[in-house]
Amino acid sequence: MKKDIYLIAIIVFGLFTSSCEKLLEPAFDNSISDEMLWSNPIYAEGVLLSAYRELPTLYNFTSDMASGDAISNLKGDNANRLSDGEWSSQFNPLSEWSDAYSGIYYINTFLENMDKVQWSYTNETTSQLHAKRLRGEAYGLRAWFQFQLLQGFSGLANGDLLAFPIVTSVMDVEDFRIPRGSFQACVDTIFADCDRAIALLPTIHENTGDSEVDNAMGVKFNNRINGLAVLALKSRTALYAASPAYNPSNDVSKWELALNITGDLIDSLGGLGNLSSKGTDFYNRNSPSTQEKESELIWYSVLAGSSSMEADNFPPSIFGKGRLNPTQEFVDIFPASDGYPIDLSLVYDPEKPYVNRDKRLASYVVYNESQFKKSTIVTNTADPINGINAQETSTRTGYYLRKFMNESVLLDPVSNNDHFYTYIRATEIFLNFAEAANEFGGPGYNVVSGISALDVMHALRERAGITNHSYIDGLNQADLQEAIQNERRIELCFEGHRFWDIRRWNLVEEMNQEVSGVYIQGDSVFNVQKLGQLKYGPHMIYGPVPFDEYLKMGIKQNDGW
Repeated sequence: MKKDIYLIAIIVFGLFTSSCEKLLEPAFDNSISDEMLWSNPIYAEGVLLSAYRELPTLYNFTSDMASGDAISNLKGDNANRLSDGEWSSQFNPLSEWSDAYSGIYYINTFLENMDKVQWSYTNETTSQLHAKRLRGEAYGLRAWFQFQLLQGFSGLANGDLLAFPIVTSVMDVEDFRIPRGSFQACVDTIFADCDRAIALLPTIHENTGDSEVDNAMGVKFNNRINGLAVLALKSRTALYAASPAYNPSNDVSKWELALNITGDLIDSLGGLGNLSSKGTDFYNRNSPSTQEKESELIWYSVLAGSSSMEADNFPPSIFGKGRLNPTQEFVDIFPASDGYPIDLSLVYDPEKPYVNRDKRLASYVVYNESQFKKSTIVTNTADPINGINAQETSTRTGYYLRKFMNESVLLDPVSNNDHFYTYIRATEIFLNFAEAANEFGGPGYNVVSGISALDVMHALRERAGITNHSYIDGLNQADLQEAIQNERRIELCFEGHRFWDIRRWNLVEEMNQEVSGVYIQGDSVFNVQKLGQLKYGPHMIYGPVPFDEYLKMGIKQNDGW
């Protein structure tokens, strides 16, 4: 096992650096001794970078297509199987169990051995700064992987609210049979790792002008986890802990904690006045220089040349497979341009449903007669290529995905363009704040810099071109919470949040909503037709512990699975 880890560490380091290929070529039988590994800072850092390798680098949209926001046009797609009722402890394409524990294992190995390493041979101060940053990264990454476990596997087991087996050291084989920790114990463990990381990491990786500091903590580490990202992760964890599925008694102190943590984070971001105008198209920062200057991006992956998302999701007339099809239910959540839901708006016309709408609809969804890649995409029943159900790669709902699509990509002949995965962005933080502030004190309650939940909603909607706040301002606490949930659904769509948000809010009815498409005849006849219904049992508020772990390790399974 150790030899495998060390070899992987060496290989993985090559994925994160381009200047050390010669140093990384094994000079002996594809293995390295313990002594050699921890005496070489490049090899040693490779162990930590092996944990980074378990992070996603491209969106796959499986959970989004299983949430009701979209469906797949591919028969037998994992997302369709999930939403059709096949989700089980033996079939769980959303499971992060193996990746998370693999990452945690690398991290624990690194933390237990990193004090053996001389991180810089030229300068002791630089060596100490490298060690400080790397230790902070390790704690921050471990908190990240622990949150994936908390999100995916927490649940009631024989009446006890449990989360995941807590593993903070390298274990021998005989130690593997450890029970799941209580939900609160796991939250506390994540918080503890977050606090350790925050104390060690720079808020963001930027150059200070001090060469020793910049060499160890500067902008060249921009794609590594930073202190601001860890604080945002703590905010996300606190929000989950306060949510109905994990806080059934509605202990208000948990909302207060989430509010205070997120309030501190908003202070670090410079307040609501620094809400980025680029929040709608944050994913179009396709060079290192534009990424570094974009305040919306808190932590994101390295740039990678790829056309796979476009190949999967472009409409078929431009050589795509049209896989992700937003549902009519998703399209309907976008308000009219006057800020009112479409069923209450005076400017919405059902015969012209895409006119006078929240501009984010056109930014995220390709609908009938949209301009896309300088082409008009027609999805009505008469179009033989892009029309609804025209062929296997055509939309099933009347809609295609625009968000995340790089329109400069060519698929015939194929040309790649740079993409990156965003782990944490600023808009999520403001939405976390709005939710916690409203739950704790109501629409106008403020705790930081005079900001309230209403203020956040105003700012997000104004960024989307909605300047009339009469609808939002007239809502009570319960109705505003629904509006915040809807705003979160819009702003964070197709980023992997919705599936889990529905569950932490305990919205069983939403888990079983109908999904529909629109059959358009001519220019003005819009017939919405039901295509199916999500099929999730009430116990599926919580995800299943993997069946193999339940069998091999005797870990308690969540009720109903």
